Amino acid sequence: MMPEIPVIDIGTGGASALAKSCPEQVTELRLAMRRRFGALGLRLGDVATRSWLRRSENPFLAEFESLAELWNGAGVYILNAMSDFSSTSAAVTDHQGYFRLVRVVDWRVEGAGRNLVLARQRGAAGAFLALTWPGMVGVISAMAKGRFAAALNQPPQAIHRLGKRGDWLINRVELSRHGGLPADHLLRQVFETAPDFVTARQMLCDTPLAASAIFTLVGVKPGEGCVIERTRTEAAVRPGPAAAANHWCQMPLAGHAIGKDSAGRQRAMERLLNYPPARLTWLAPPVLNKDTRVAMVADPLAGTLVAQGWDRCEQVTCPLVLNS
Repeated sequence: MMPEIPVIDIGTGGASALAKSCPEQVTELRLAMRRRFGALGLRLGDVATRSWLRRSENPFLAEFESLAELWNGAGVYILNAMSDFSSTSAAVTDHQGYFRLVRVVDWRVEGAGRNLVLARQRGAAGAFLALTWPGMVGVISAMAKGRFAAALNQPPQAIHRLGKRGDWLINRVELSRHGGLPADHLLRQVFETAPDFVTARQMLCDTPLAASAIFTLVGVKPGEGCVIERTRTEAAVRPGPAAAANHWCQMPLAGHAIGKDSAGRQRAMERLLNYPPARLTWLAPPVLNKDTRVAMVADPLAGTLVAQGWDRCEQVTCPLVLNS
């Protein structure tokens, strides 16, 4: 029988409280990271990422230090610094103009689908639900009932004419030179502090970032839905209904779209824009692929969230249907 996605209440305890609550998932994810990057790769990645977080005076640095002890070895810093997850998201609407967030995450870490957890968290603006993994400090997919739901997609990698691997390395070096928040850390701050869609949209548009990002945001009033394309200092907003993958639609920038068939995934998601699903029956190739780890539908007005873990195009958890 497939496992269920654990729902863990961590209140204001942050990422270290989540890791303490699910040691089995921590162990499996740590081993999966080691298989992918090797022990030396994890150590080197951790050293570089920790140094950057300290130089940039990251507001979550204390959580990283606590997590490093809980993880009992290398990997927690690079887990939070990786930008190789690709995603497909959409702000879909019904005939009355109310929006839902539809979301799929692809990640090349084997076993991530079955180690998915749902964290109940709380900030100054209220409670929210984050689909995540133990060890991750930021937020990439979450919903706050009565406020909004949002997701983070990785943008294209900037081109330096050194091939994809060379360009990736140059982009990582460039990132280490900048201040600003990582996009997933900003999204966590938005869920912790923004009381409504309008404030969340302003924060996602105006807050300086360490690197570019793509956000999909939906609220609880008619017309509250958009995709936000961000550089470090600029924003372009597409009103919903709208879909996003891992390429630019508005920013006049070139780049390597990450993931498999970014344009095809976005076109497939666009077929849902005026038919908001309540379940996950719509999930099919190319949105579904061997790297798919998470599928989610969130309705912040009703407070309902449906999610499931995947690995190699197979369901690896029972569907989670939650009325918050």
